[in-house]
Amino acid sequence: MSLIKRKDKLPQHIVVITWKDIVSKADWVGTISEIKEELEPALCVSVGWIVHNTQEHITIADSFIKEDHTFGGVTTIPHAVVLDIFELDSESPMRYFLEGKGRKK
Repeated sequence: MSLIKRKDKLPQHIVVITWKDIVSKADWVGTISEIKEELEPALCVSVGWIVHNTQEHITIADSFIKEDHTFGGVTTIPHAVVLDIFELDSESPMRYFLEGKGRKK
């Protein structure tokens, strides 16, 4: 299922989002006094096109199929756990999508 229909405008903003995620242990550790390790939330980094951005969360997609304008690798992150959002230069990828230009490596 595609998030964006062919008639939809392509997203213009590519971002790097730094956020914290839950860390847990599933093993039995015994009593509270036996828990020796202090667990900390994991520091995560995600990169993608902003597909949706609401007051509650931001949704990005990290993959794009040019032929049918569909996106994949979709991640929704609650704003409450976001530490930073850094916008990348979106001109180069959008030029490739719209004009088919780019460099081969």
